[in-house]
Amino acid sequence: MLTELLLAGVFLLGGAFIIFVYEAFRATGSKNLLYLSLGFFLMLIGSNLDAVLILFKNTELLPLTFLVEMAGILVILYSALRV
Repeated sequence: MLTELLLAGVFLLGGAFIIFVYEAFRATGSKNLLYLSLGFFLMLIGSNLDAVLILFKNTELLPLTFLVEMAGILVILYSALRV
């Protein structure tokens, strides 16, 4: 029960942060902020997907979580290095 509550809390807090970054993109029109919010979204999903998979007893897809996290890191890096 505690794991499910903490997982929901992480999704809510992470989602709120992503919404704030996306709202900053809408206000400024900077594509870097759009890529940053996409990268944070991928990081949020990837970092918590393992807990979701374990809750549903589907551990064979656990390597997918690392691929999603790596994609998120690469998108965040792209947003930082994009001129």
